[in-house]
Amino acid sequence: YGDHRDLHSFPTRRSSDLILGYLLSFAGGLEGDYVIGFILLLMTIFSFSGAFAGIAYNDILGKSINIDSRKSFFIVKQTLASTAVLASALLARRILNIYAYPSNYSILFILAGGLLLVGTGGFWAVKEKVSVVSKTLSQKERFKLFWIALKSDRNLRNYLYTVNTTSLGIAVIPFLIALAKKNFGLTGADIGNYLLLQVGGMILANILFKFLAKGKRYKGILAIHIVSGALLPITALLLQNNHTLFMILFPLSGLVLATKEIAIPGILLEISNNENRAVYTGISGAGSIATIIFPIAAGALITTIGFTPVFITASILISFGFIFSAKIRCSRFEGDIK
Repeated sequence: YGDHRDLHSFPTRRSSDLILGYLLSFAGGLEGDYVIGFILLLMTIFSFSGAFAGIAYNDILGKSINIDSRKSFFIVKQTLASTAVLASALLARRILNIYAYPSNYSILFILAGGLLLVGTGGFWAVKEKVSVVSKTLSQKERFKLFWIALKSDRNLRNYLYTVNTTSLGIAVIPFLIALAKKNFGLTGADIGNYLLLQVGGMILANILFKFLAKGKRYKGILAIHIVSGALLPITALLLQNNHTLFMILFPLSGLVLATKEIAIPGILLEISNNENRAVYTGISGAGSIATIIFPIAAGALITTIGFTPVFITASILISFGFIFSAKIRCSRFEGDIK
């Protein structure tokens, strides 16, 4: 796969944010359908470019981070990222309070694009172990590699099943805002407070993992991810009539996010190697269809049957993650069971 720094994924993501910020600056003069169309188009570009960036990112991590240091790396990385997000959340909360729509979101997206531009610089400084490309594969040959990997590696299949079930815990989070808006109404200050609580939960979780996580394996953190993800929609239903207690959900959602960012990429690195890691990462990105289907299906179903059956179904599906994760086989993953 050669040197990944020539990929254009990061510039594409920066451009998507910056263009969206610019378009939102005069969204007040556009019809709602056009605004939604622009947002969907640019976020689709953002997501696709992120999938390509993820392939390079995971391959670089696999080559650059020592096996014994990976779990510590993910915990420290997520702690630093959460701290940076906290600063961003404070700034976002301030902007949401000071400016009205669409100016507030325009400013936020332009800032996001600018910060992503700064963050890209770090990847150019990484001394990557360059792979020798012996053959350029056609598109047909690449799809064949994907099929062979899926067919031959049960670990990869169980990993995909695990990702697709547990990712619903992440997909539910935006609907917490929708539920709060339905029951309590929302202001910019409310959204800012929810964001701060979520980031606070992420930081606290990462600090605890740093000091309490034993060994160099991921099963314990993945178990926390599944339990917290399954509890999130159920707890939302139980607390939906209490505005104050409802805020507990957002530190819990921070725990869901933090555990996902440590366990899921960590396991992927463990079940792959330098030769197949890019292929496995590509399959992981393309195979994570639940994060695409669930928001669309849930949005449609909630309008017809309500939040309760959708949230209960999501909780049950997330719990299936225990079944699939138990079937993943690699010594460093299994060793957390003692």
